[in-house]
Amino acid sequence: MIKLLKTDERHKTISFCVLTPNIADRNWDIISEEEIIKTAHEFWANMQNKFLNIDHRDDTHIKKEDYVFVENFITPCDIIIWDNIVKKWSWYVWIKFLNEDLYNSVLAWDFIWVSMEGYFLKN
Repeated sequence: MIKLLKTDERHKTISFCVLTPNIADRNWDIISEEEIIKTAHEFWANMQNKFLNIDHRDDTHIKKEDYVFVENFITPCDIIIWDNIVKKWSWYVWIKFLNEDLYNSVLAWDFIWVSMEGYFLKN
């Protein structure tokens, strides 16, 4: 499944479907509706601690000044966004790329996936 859904050249934004319930993601994880909602809410509540990187590799963090998350929502029902059907309870985000080279890199399909990386923190 391709996660890049739509670009908006005027605003340098690209929209992504991060997670869809009960459908395997790129890592073959299947996430429930409830887990998607909890994850999306935690993400937005802690936005200042979030960042982009490539394939979850530590040495590929993209500078915070090069992008910003501008929209984030969970679909309340199956909806059509442009030519794509987005299933109910899917998590959808828009990222604005402030760095022209980075934006063009995404448009060139150098990297196109948005996913969530989880960490287990031991007390």
